[in-house]
Amino acid sequence: PIWHWLPPRQERPPEVVAQLEQSLDANGEALVNIDSSLVKELYGDRDHRYEITAEVTDLSRRSIVGKGTVLVGRRPYLLRCWTQGGYYDAGQTLTASAQLSALDGKPAAGKGTLQLFRIRYNAQNLPEESLLEQWEVDSDDQGLASQKLTAKESGQYRLAWSMTPAAHPTETITGSSLICIYGKGSDEGDFRYNTLELIPDKSEYAPGETLRLRINSDQADSLVMLFIRPENGICPRPLFVRLTGKSREVKIPVSAADTPNFYLEAALFSQGQLHQVVRSIVVPPESKVLDLQVEPERSDLQPGEEARIALCLRDLSGRPFHGNVVVAVYDKSIEYFTGGSNVPGILPHFWSWKRHHHPNWKIMQWYLDNSLNEKEKQLLPIGIFASEMLMLGQTRGEILGVDAGGASGMMRAVKAPAGSKVDMFMELATNAAEDATPLAETAVRWNFADTAFWIADLETDAEGRAKVAFPMPDSLTTWKVRVWAMGKQCQVAEAERELITAKKLLVRLQAPRFFVEKDEVVLSAVIHHQLPKAVDVHTLLELEGGCLELMPGESAAGRIEIAANGEARVDWRVKVVKSGEALIRMKALSVQASDAVEQRFPVKVHGMNQLQPFCGVIRPEQTAGKFVFDLPQQIQPGTARMQLSWSPSLALAMLDALPYLLGYPYGCTEQTLNRFLPAVLTRTTLRKLGYSLQDLQQKKVNLNPQELGDPEERAKRNFSRSGEHSPVFSDAEMDKIIHQGLADLAAMRCADGGWGWFSGWGEISL
Repeated sequence: PIWHWLPPRQERPPEVVAQLEQSLDANGEALVNIDSSLVKELYGDRDHRYEITAEVTDLSRRSIVGKGTVLVGRRPYLLRCWTQGGYYDAGQTLTASAQLSALDGKPAAGKGTLQLFRIRYNAQNLPEESLLEQWEVDSDDQGLASQKLTAKESGQYRLAWSMTPAAHPTETITGSSLICIYGKGSDEGDFRYNTLELIPDKSEYAPGETLRLRINSDQADSLVMLFIRPENGICPRPLFVRLTGKSREVKIPVSAADTPNFYLEAALFSQGQLHQVVRSIVVPPESKVLDLQVEPERSDLQPGEEARIALCLRDLSGRPFHGNVVVAVYDKSIEYFTGGSNVPGILPHFWSWKRHHHPNWKIMQWYLDNSLNEKEKQLLPIGIFASEMLMLGQTRGEILGVDAGGASGMMRAVKAPAGSKVDMFMELATNAAEDATPLAETAVRWNFADTAFWIADLETDAEGRAKVAFPMPDSLTTWKVRVWAMGKQCQVAEAERELITAKKLLVRLQAPRFFVEKDEVVLSAVIHHQLPKAVDVHTLLELEGGCLELMPGESAAGRIEIAANGEARVDWRVKVVKSGEALIRMKALSVQASDAVEQRFPVKVHGMNQLQPFCGVIRPEQTAGKFVFDLPQQIQPGTARMQLSWSPSLALAMLDALPYLLGYPYGCTEQTLNRFLPAVLTRTTLRKLGYSLQDLQQKKVNLNPQELGDPEERAKRNFSRSGEHSPVFSDAEMDKIIHQGLADLAAMRCADGGWGWFSGWGEISL
């Protein structure tokens, strides 16, 4: 058996084709060559996919990981061709369609031809084709091409497509599809079928229409069992259909209850074998899609600037729609860590449900896990999920029972106290302005919330419009605006836009997530600007909270020249002097543009929590006991405490622990022994000490002296427990536990006289 506590089997890691390290060029690009010649020799009969992972470290020592995929195929394009109907009547006009696309699924425009061939079979039963018509066809920008045609006579036909992509005129992509045309007096010699086929006349149906179903077989006059609307492996009473020759048409009415789909299943016994075919019939529901437009007043914003967004909601006919709207605005970089949005589309969530069915012809299945003794009954799982629940056991229940409650919110940002320090930057700016040109002013950025705005109770007015306005956080990033709308009858829509908060000159603070006393840390400011000329930038580091100090020889103020559209890094070495909360503020000021940023960081104590346990025994002839211990020299004042717990006898602790030892869930030999042996030792120890279980029950004291807590509260909880975890105070119950353990061990004994992990078929002694 496969037990759930075993680690899952790991799949084989993908083969590493190339691994290298190189620098980026001036445009931030790097060219990597992948040699696929060996793959072509070994696996040239299939297409391949290469997954590329790149890690780039920038000037601020920040690593960014990106992933991409390269498809390598035998041919660069694919051609898909189809017709809307499964079969047609003689003289009916049909539309043949094809789509040309690249290997990655993107559509491609092209030109080509469509040929119509009639298929007949000769005396040797081999197919022969004759060309009836040919058309010149062009595909649009979506790669789609179509042609209307009429098949006047019954029989089987082949539509042959040949397309040349406009981007690669030397490539020719071919594809074909078969169609069947039926008419009065059709010659069955012109048709070839599989053993069993179910062919509907259309690809989808509307409620009230009639489904024309063709049942085909290569065995003439076969008796087919047709199950209409089976579901989840359960079939209704079949309809027995006797084929007229090799094919017969059956009509099935379609109702509103069949949305979004229903199934047809057919079974045929032919030449001693059972053949099954399952076909899903699509009945699309009424369209519930709305048109949602999101129009921000401005897409490029400054940090802290108010953003205004207008929403317009309409139905598919263009009329205003009144509905509920949810708006969320968050930092797009979050999707980089999560691998994309974890919120699925609202339309598939509500309207992608469909029925499921799988054929099942097995009457009974038996699995024999263990051998049974004489007159011993095997307990079988009840219900379709019982086996999984029994396998998972209590551990699964505990995991599912974890309280998932909690509150989520944005990180609280606190402004620096005004007037806490003399602003050194003003003095620096005054001294630096030799030509009396003032430096650009800037506000300190401190609000770096990941979520800029969220509202769940917004409604559109009678014109289908709504507006929202909110201040942008101070992060310089791209913001994702996602909007969801819903009507009373589950009409849904969603849309998204992007906003950008940016500055011409920015400073990015680089620091650890927390500090520890006595550490020496390098704080960095990465300064970047998008100005067309070199910029003379004045820098300043401000530290508040008394937790951080500049190292000797370090200057808080500085000056640096940054090239046009360039960036530079400024470092300061600081020492952590005490625990608490540190505020770090960095400023970069120039004549053209300026920026400033501040953040708060926790400073932890240089040390760790220590627990020194001691135990001892006070014998009947003694009146006191003594413990000797040393306190650490660098202990933080006010953090030490001592707690003393006592109990008349350790035997009581054995009674407290015994119920937990009885609760092993798996029943292997090891756990059965670990359940039996403590019961025997506890009973023996209590008898030697002269204790009675009933007398111990009357004392109602703290059973476990090693468990911290108030003794009276602990004793109260002990005697209020019930069920399998309650202490054992009955001699009869203790004898029952011991005798049950002996019986279980005896039953688990193997034929060779020893014990294995489990008893039963295939076990050997360890």
